[in-house]
Amino acid sequence: MNEENRTSRKKNVDVLLAVKIDVTSIVQMPRLLKRAGCRISLIAEKGLAVQRTRFVDRHIKWPAGSGSLVEALRSHISQVEQPYSWIIIGDESLLWDLVDLPDRSWMEEWFPFSLDRGNSTNAVSNLSLMLAAASKGIPVPRSLAVDGIAEARSAASELGYPVVLKLDRGASSSGVRLAPTRKDLDRGWAEIANGTPIMVQELIEGDVGETAVLFDRGKPLCWFSSYCRRPWPGKSSISSERQLMIHGETENLVAGIGELTRFSGLCGIDWIHDPQSDQVTVIEFNPRPTPGVYMSEKMGAGVSMSRGVEGWLSGEPCFQRPSLDRIKRELIPVFPQSLFRAFGERRPIDFLRSFSVAPWDDPLLLAAQLRRFVSHYIPARWKASLRHMIHGRPLCGAAGGKMKDGQHQSPG
Repeated sequence: MNEENRTSRKKNVDVLLAVKIDVTSIVQMPRLLKRAGCRISLIAEKGLAVQRTRFVDRHIKWPAGSGSLVEALRSHISQVEQPYSWIIIGDESLLWDLVDLPDRSWMEEWFPFSLDRGNSTNAVSNLSLMLAAASKGIPVPRSLAVDGIAEARSAASELGYPVVLKLDRGASSSGVRLAPTRKDLDRGWAEIANGTPIMVQELIEGDVGETAVLFDRGKPLCWFSSYCRRPWPGKSSISSERQLMIHGETENLVAGIGELTRFSGLCGIDWIHDPQSDQVTVIEFNPRPTPGVYMSEKMGAGVSMSRGVEGWLSGEPCFQRPSLDRIKRELIPVFPQSLFRAFGERRPIDFLRSFSVAPWDDPLLLAAQLRRFVSHYIPARWKASLRHMIHGRPLCGAAGGKMKDGQHQSPG
């Protein structure tokens, strides 16, 4: 049965997806929601790839006078006649904008965790969660909060190099730096310090992975875990492949983090698995849909996130845990991140294999993703020449500054 026929038999549930930045994985969220029988509205910044997917039913125009996505979201919610069954915050940037608002009363009915300053700490603060988890016996790295470089050096000496510098709030590893030495510590501090406390954390060796979870006020409804393989372009970057991970302690870790955050919705828990000791150590909580969420069907964990969402929204929760006897362990490409890695490392077989998970049934989204891939690898002078031919614009800006040859855009 094709996707349209299957979803047509379900009762449509209205959900709103709000997206501020082009997080690669969020483009798959409408597809997952459609499988769950949802009618999807999207409110987003302009130019995002998620706006191209065919699985969005309605694109919300910003109400007049809205100068930011937060203002547009607040205005739209105040004007809808029938409240949405679920409002999904698609990225951390928007989440932090909402959390930091002085007036948050308009979000109380739909926010994914408590907006009470005291009760929300674990969901928004990495350091607070690490300390709370340690007190509950959940394996976490030793961590110290510091306010300046001198304190960071002292903390690193106490914990022992190598250490990890981590912003209390981060997004897709952008606020994380590995510091094997004091020189690296100073360099990392200069790169990410923003005037807020920074966490100095002991480095745990092992395989990095993520557990994707659907919570209902802290109660886990379904989850599964995967190793984050072959990150690109660096070790702290987004993985380009995933591999199913089965571990008997995962359920206890999920339940413990759920109790501490009281989160509702789709999210991810990052961890490191030491294969020698078989210890799984929690390193971070991501309070938004993460890449693993969309891969449940492909991973063969015996868990369907779309079925979980459908049951949750219908009031008939479908409890699912991964089967411990699963033996499916092949590497699954993450599209389009796998394209960038395969091309950058000159791996033609991996490049072709990436297209096995491409969204062929969503042609406009696929075109947007391929355009960004091509744009990333086209030399800057070629891009400038192309813009000149199309728009008749000069190759230099008003200030006379040219982009350097070989300068590329971020893959986003």
